[in-house]
Amino acid sequence: MTNNLVIHSNLTLGPKGPSVSTTPNGKKRPVYLQQSILDKACGPHCVYMALLIFKLLSRTQLMTMAEGDDETHIMFDSWLMAQDYWLHCTPLRGLVRIFAPFKDQLKFSSIQGSNKDSIRFLLDQHTPETLFIANIVNWRAHLDHWVLIIGVETSECGEMNKLYVLDPLIPPEHGNLHSSIVHRKSVSSNRYEFQDKSWTITINEVLAIHKKQIALPI
Repeated sequence: MTNNLVIHSNLTLGPKGPSVSTTPNGKKRPVYLQQSILDKACGPHCVYMALLIFKLLSRTQLMTMAEGDDETHIMFDSWLMAQDYWLHCTPLRGLVRIFAPFKDQLKFSSIQGSNKDSIRFLLDQHTPETLFIANIVNWRAHLDHWVLIIGVETSECGEMNKLYVLDPLIPPEHGNLHSSIVHRKSVSSNRYEFQDKSWTITINEVLAIHKKQIALPI
């Protein structure tokens, strides 16, 4: 049986892990952000990694933003708002609000529901140019956490096998584009594998992020 893996089209592997090419000479810029580099919240880190992958923001611009003293910075208001989530879980609507400076370049769709519905939503929305921020939950392990989905693997019949993830808490191992993998376990749950650990999780919220197509003048 042949599986089909689609990773976001901008991503490539560079000397410092998952990267994008942002210059004419193809120099690779790393996109992974470990939680606490900018703040302490997982949701905003997923947003900022997505912006790096979409090439809407540079890592240098993010570091300048984190200093918080440049009121002309495109992310200044968004950054101040994101600080409200440092000690509290970011709601799905909060993720969209952090993206606000780029509302003309991006479009969003989302779901809040069962694991089954969330997986179906992922499959329906996925393209090589789509990223997802998903909430993974395991109440026994006190896990309620946002991760960035950069790739989807499906079976010949179109069912999800795996989701490839950048997790703000787990840096990718050398030579990998991803930090961790979500395996489909059943209709109601999944298996989250990272390093040498494996947890049962559900996905109950997903934000799909698409880059808008710019119509060329005729």
